[in-house]
Amino acid sequence: MVSGQSLVLIRPRNAGSGAGGINLGRAGEYDVLANSAITVGASSVITGNVGISPGTAAAITIPNGLQGPVGTGGYYTSKQVVGKIWQPGGQSDTDGAMTDLVAAYNYGMALTPSVPVDSQGPLGGGSFTPGTYAYSAGGSTAAGDVITLTGKKGDVFIFKTATTLIFGASTTIKLVGGVLATDVYWVVGTALTTSASSTLAGMFICGTAATTGATSTFDGGIFAQTAITIAATNTFSTCTDPHAATCNDNYSTSCVAAFKVSNGYCVPDVTAPNLGAACQFTLLGSSAITFGATDSVSQNIGIYPGTAITMPAPGIVYTAGTNCGTAHPYVAGVVCPPGSLTSQAHSDFLNAYDFAMNQQPTQSADFYPATLGGQTFQPGVYKWTTAVSTAASMTVTLNGNKGDVFIMNCLTLDQAASSTVLLTGGLDSSSVYWVSGSTINVGATANFAGYALCGSASTIGANTNIDGSIFAQSAITLGASVNMVNPSGCASRLSTSAAARMKRNKVLEPRWDRPVVRSIESPKKHKKHHKAHAHARLTSVKRSHGFGL
Repeated sequence: MVSGQSLVLIRPRNAGSGAGGINLGRAGEYDVLANSAITVGASSVITGNVGISPGTAAAITIPNGLQGPVGTGGYYTSKQVVGKIWQPGGQSDTDGAMTDLVAAYNYGMALTPSVPVDSQGPLGGGSFTPGTYAYSAGGSTAAGDVITLTGKKGDVFIFKTATTLIFGASTTIKLVGGVLATDVYWVVGTALTTSASSTLAGMFICGTAATTGATSTFDGGIFAQTAITIAATNTFSTCTDPHAATCNDNYSTSCVAAFKVSNGYCVPDVTAPNLGAACQFTLLGSSAITFGATDSVSQNIGIYPGTAITMPAPGIVYTAGTNCGTAHPYVAGVVCPPGSLTSQAHSDFLNAYDFAMNQQPTQSADFYPATLGGQTFQPGVYKWTTAVSTAASMTVTLNGNKGDVFIMNCLTLDQAASSTVLLTGGLDSSSVYWVSGSTINVGATANFAGYALCGSASTIGANTNIDGSIFAQSAITLGASVNMVNPSGCASRLSTSAAARMKRNKVLEPRWDRPVVRSIESPKKHKKHHKAHAHARLTSVKRSHGFGL
């Protein structure tokens, strides 16, 4: 530990968003993030968030010490840190940040360089334009060397070394023409070492450790998969969000264009598909709908242009083209055969499907494996050109505020048995759209959340909870004891004439502002106990999905 010396690190208030950069995910919420230990020299001051995982606060050494935690499972503070210090557990997601850091590192190391390896010449004294550059061994500079990066705002520079990256004393990284430090990525195969009195810029993503020299300036962040040792003062901007326009206490208060503030962070401002008349249906099939024994659907089911709806006794009987209103104990709403209402709903579903399929991704699919289990996603549009799946008993987490939109586009979606789509942060299922070029299938005893917009068919396994709706351009098949609750944010209502038909047929009108679930009872007994059963079943489904976590 070096006393009385300084290293200044600055994170720009308006961070970059250049296309083709490396997505740091949750790691980007920190300015210093390490795996095992963080040591900060005397007289050091870090303005920004500090995180460690799986190491704990006990492995953070700061001369003036740590205070806290603030609240149960909260953050720590220090006179030398103008920000928050997080360890694993409680309110923290440093485990997730470290997972995203490792993914970012692997992604960066796998990138194909813009020019042949090593053909760009040495780092020291070099002048570079935007691109990806690779060194087959380590990278280094001599004392006093200047590295010049010339471009405009949004241009991306990526430098990767197979082993170490070592900067000599008084090295300078010079950004020219509007280049932002957060669009410059240094992917270090092993360890980063910087020497004293240097002026450096970029996001340093290290395979192992990082050690900084004294009296230096960093315009960027340091992320290490083992330990970070800082010889002296670090000063970061309080705005670490790469899409923030203004911040307060490291939380975004306004965002750049095409982004919005959600839970103190800027997320893509995505327009949700308009389901129109389809929003009235929990199930909307095109060729056939088949129920299993003791299924439960909270609202209406419809079919168009097909006519085949197969349900257990007492079954249903209707004539195509007739009005909605056929009752069945499994359905809390009405059953609608082909007609004007289902025709309009089918058309609106197809329009919503086309809209969602044609949305440009806000997140690179290459960064996210097609096996979704164990991953956490933030609001945005994700697009895979391959089949997407979750393994048995795994959980995929969607984290966002109420009203944040997720559009998950893929070739096919297969959610395995006993797996879960978990919504956290206040997010509800009415903002989640799973869009498949072909099938969407959910295994037995799984928990699914969101709208399923299928290019062809959908099959749902037995004893599955669906907090959402299924729309298919072919057949829908339900296993036994499937429980479906229509998304609460779906505000569309049946037309006045449809409501009148429901009244004539003595079918209970569902509560469109709060989904209900019908238990399997006789119609007379059901009418008497409808509210009690609906509340109990809905509470059970919400708990199983982890709503409101």
